[in-house]
Amino acid sequence: MKKANSEAGFNAGDGKRYFSVPGSRTAAIIDVENTTNVGVPGRWVFQVDKAEVTAAGDCSSSSRGGLVVSPIQGLIYGGTEVFMSGPCFNETDDLLCKFGGQVVPGYYISELRAKCYAPPLFNKERVSFQLSTDAGKSFRYRAFFIPTYHYDVAYDVERANRAAWDNGGPYVIRWEVEKLNTSLVDIDLLAISNDDNGQVELHWIPVTRGMANSGTARLGQLIQVAPLAALSGAIRVSSAGSAVEEKNTSPVLWSDLHTLEWYAHAYITAALLGQTKNAEHTSFLDDVIPDLRDRLRSTPKNWEAIISALKVYRKDIAVSVCRSWFDKDRGVPLPGDLPPCPCTLQQALRDRGRYGPDPTCYQGSSYAYNCELNPGAEHCVISSGCSQSGGATQCCYGGKGRLLNVADWEIGGGTLDRAHMTCSHPHQAPYVSHFANDMAPQHFCCLWSKSPDLCRSTYYRRRPSRDCKGYVPPRIVGAFGDLHMMTLDGTFYTFNGLGEYVIMETKDKRFVIQGRTQQIPTSRAGIMTRATALTSFAVTSGDDHVIEVNTTDRRPIDVLVDSKRVEYNDLDLDFMTGVLFHTQNTTSLGISLQQLGVYLEVQSAAGFLNLKLFLPATFKGETQGLVGTWNDDPDDDFMTRSGTVVPSNATNRNIHVDFGETWRTDDNTSLFTYYNGTSHADYQDVNFEPLYEIPFDFRSNETRQRATQVCGTIKQCLFDFLMTEREDIAIATRKFVLGIEKAVNDTKPIVTCGYLATPLNGTKHFTGYFAGNEVTFRCDEGHTLVGSSVRRCLIGGGWDGKKTQCRASGTTRLSYDGFLFIPVLSLVVTTYMVL
Repeated sequence: MKKANSEAGFNAGDGKRYFSVPGSRTAAIIDVENTTNVGVPGRWVFQVDKAEVTAAGDCSSSSRGGLVVSPIQGLIYGGTEVFMSGPCFNETDDLLCKFGGQVVPGYYISELRAKCYAPPLFNKERVSFQLSTDAGKSFRYRAFFIPTYHYDVAYDVERANRAAWDNGGPYVIRWEVEKLNTSLVDIDLLAISNDDNGQVELHWIPVTRGMANSGTARLGQLIQVAPLAALSGAIRVSSAGSAVEEKNTSPVLWSDLHTLEWYAHAYITAALLGQTKNAEHTSFLDDVIPDLRDRLRSTPKNWEAIISALKVYRKDIAVSVCRSWFDKDRGVPLPGDLPPCPCTLQQALRDRGRYGPDPTCYQGSSYAYNCELNPGAEHCVISSGCSQSGGATQCCYGGKGRLLNVADWEIGGGTLDRAHMTCSHPHQAPYVSHFANDMAPQHFCCLWSKSPDLCRSTYYRRRPSRDCKGYVPPRIVGAFGDLHMMTLDGTFYTFNGLGEYVIMETKDKRFVIQGRTQQIPTSRAGIMTRATALTSFAVTSGDDHVIEVNTTDRRPIDVLVDSKRVEYNDLDLDFMTGVLFHTQNTTSLGISLQQLGVYLEVQSAAGFLNLKLFLPATFKGETQGLVGTWNDDPDDDFMTRSGTVVPSNATNRNIHVDFGETWRTDDNTSLFTYYNGTSHADYQDVNFEPLYEIPFDFRSNETRQRATQVCGTIKQCLFDFLMTEREDIAIATRKFVLGIEKAVNDTKPIVTCGYLATPLNGTKHFTGYFAGNEVTFRCDEGHTLVGSSVRRCLIGGGWDGKKTQCRASGTTRLSYDGFLFIPVLSLVVTTYMVL
């Protein structure tokens, strides 16, 4: 090379991301043909499609060098084999990995790689990952790791023939022999529970040791030790001797989290033989032991005889466990701060800021056991926000999108859950607390017991459905095409400012969304229109984190979080607290801001971004910006930053100058990231003068005819076609307008009068609980109807008529003792008393 200060490396082609090889801009660069990162002198390999250009096979001894972990997520149980690269490793390094506050040993592989095994991590959010090479004296390298659990995937350890697992066995597990490079395996049970303070308790219980790696095992025949009571857990298969409790030295395989009927019988057997430990607090299982000891007096006192005899009493065991759970649970009030359900499936699917798909029951699932606990439901959602109580609302919908209610004995109905599936809470752990509090009781009260009566009088009494009384659907706004805006009060207007603007913000700034516009080029090279469209937006929800979405020549959707690019394929990972990204394809993206209940739907089309924004009613009266003031009065939608109002019938130019331009951001308030020496000022053009109206003769007759063919009567589409001469932009605008019209229609408020109970000793027939629906009552033979036989839901949201009761003939007093359960066939409901 001719110059000693030359630079070598690779640029991604965007003027922003690059990698320089060692020695660049020094005299050493002259020997670049003798250097390499892939073992071939003179050859360097780079990866350029990530957030940063990286050199393959490179490492750095600097603490500023990046630490790369793979995979960046793993099961909450622990045992995930995590590989590390970035630093240069030595065989003499004393490696330690810190996951959050838990430290585990690391293992050297080569100069370029090391590994460790994740400990159990019962968190929903990502945890810090730190690496020490000096036995913990310092942790110089940092990354993050995401604990996760999936309800709708097949696990490495399969519970074969699930029907047998719910019917007394045999309890067979299977795994792929090749996934464990060993001839012998150990099988352990990780029993998981919550103590009385909601803290997660983990108990490692050996099932068998040194078993041949055959790929299958029958748990009931293997387990001979059951020292502790447990009803929830997961099964681990590992190379023999490689795993001691949570410490692993080789890869492990896991089952799903499940209820432990097979282990419950083992524990009862151990208790009857006097082999259990003295626990600090008793389990629901302990309550059944005295009765079984009496029943099994004549049974030989050995493991095989007792565990075999328990199969006869499995339903009795389930009933006892269920009633013990019920007695304890009814002493704790159900959460009172949970939101009502959306009234229809269409509303639920649109309200993604406040409700998300239930991973155990949703449309489109390929999981074999989808909706196993909600038979008859087609789709369920759960409330997204983490309530103060820690609970959640599950809402399930049947045919034609109708909300199901377990009180009408629609067993696919949703439930009020004591523990949210994914939220962290001071007295709960994500996934585990929900399973122990809300899913496991359904198994032993409903599935194990085989008793509909018990299920109705216990589980569904303590986990009732929530109706949709009080539900208010979200309000929708849009920003799209050659920039058209739809305000919160439903006003459409066009704003072609060039720069960065406040699309919407709350008065207290707890939510801010800003947009960046650029000029639209025509279909003719080098010719620009006098029109603009969105190319970027940035959003923050008051937590100091900023999410930016851009569209570029390389990527239709490009996401930055706190100025760092996130790979599109990584957006599905739960790496931000309270934020969920919904990826469908590379041209669309959904963002749920769960604590605010806000949902953003972004589409990239024709080189620009279109945005739908779904806001909950809590924002009413609190908004300002280009989408206007939300108060159901469109006349003051054009409120300026200073608080003055531009008349709703103002000209497009007046709206642009007097209203829109007042919402231009400044350098101090901008949320955007600026690269390569650019600044806020580089994206502003305060002198840009758009074309406010299209003269009638602006385009040829042929162009106007083609515009009509493409757009029909959609004004925004016609405007975009004639303004830009670009059919792709017009088509995108047409699709967006039709889409937002459907979204608005799907989220129209529905008047509901709320659930109306069936009278004791009576039946009811109903079509729904919405305005105009009727409910008809009849009393059983020997009972007389008192009150209204037919009640109608009025447009004001209340039922007409009087409360319906069924009085025993010849009596004047009604009895309401016991619990009502309501079996239904074809929506005809009969009520009985459980004594």
